[in-house]
Amino acid sequence: MSQSPEAQKRRLHAAVLHFFVGSRYGAQVALTTLCFLATASFFIYQAFYQQYEQVMEIFQVVDPQMKQQLVVNDILVRNVALLVLAIVVYIVAMGVLIVRARHTYQGPLVAIEKFVSDITRGEYRHRIVIRKGDELQQLVLSLNQMAEQLELRHGITHDPHYDKTADH
Repeated sequence: MSQSPEAQKRRLHAAVLHFFVGSRYGAQVALTTLCFLATASFFIYQAFYQQYEQVMEIFQVVDPQMKQQLVVNDILVRNVALLVLAIVVYIVAMGVLIVRARHTYQGPLVAIEKFVSDITRGEYRHRIVIRKGDELQQLVLSLNQMAEQLELRHGITHDPHYDKTADH
């Protein structure tokens, strides 16, 4: 069943909001953004201030026909280069944070979704296996304990050699 565009937009908004508010990666993204904005603002301010000071000194001595050449000089070029460098570093940092967050959350979530589907079908012997240190480690431990309790209640014993989710 397909969702309406409004429902998809609300779902996407909720997922993005949950990611940024509910995770330490959201805090890292916000902190990185604030650092980038502060750095970029500093470079922009310095570029214009230095340029203004230099132009004011030179205009008193040089021919007014050379204004364009005076404005675009080594100080402006250096500061623009630093600003471009800051933007590139920011983009790389954001890319690394996004890939890291996606990798850390997406793998365990796929395993958990498959596990829930198996449990719903009554296949209680399945377990979730994720890397140690993943963000959802405690949830995975709780879900595996739940599966053990369901096995005991329904009289099914766990076969350690049969673990459909171990290939994740």
